[in-house]
Amino acid sequence: MPKGTIVFVHGTGVRLKDYCRGFAQAQRVATKAGVAETFVECAWGDPLGVAFGGKSLPDPASAARIADAEADFARWNWLFRDPLFELDQLRIRDPGAPRPIPTPGRRPEWLSQWERIADYPQASGDLTPAESRWLAAGPRFVGAGMG
Repeated sequence: MPKGTIVFVHGTGVRLKDYCRGFAQAQRVATKAGVAETFVECAWGDPLGVAFGGKSLPDPASAARIADAEADFARWNWLFRDPLFELDQLRIRDPGAPRPIPTPGRRPEWLSQWERIADYPQASGDLTPAESRWLAAGPRFVGAGMG
């Protein structure tokens, strides 16, 4: 039976140094497995491939985009810690809604709750800078009362 030939071709990101290692490994494994065919090199990456200059990478994010991502992360982090956080915030009234007449000398319940929320994580010291900024901004009255 005639002997065949094994052409060893590499992927698009491989260059000669790594190719030589892979070629030698393939020959060793094939020999141990009883493969007697001749191996032929096909190292095309260096002569035909392009040199990586980093031009295919995206531009670095702007400071505004990083700040937006941090704020988004902070909001999601709050939800991961307390999945009912947004539902709790629904108790804050819409500023356009009629307001009950406050009882003189008594703090509104929502303000007491907000201060409780604001004080809790700071005591444990596990806030990110974005979470601290978000919390320090205080309650936000938006739409139907979601903060």
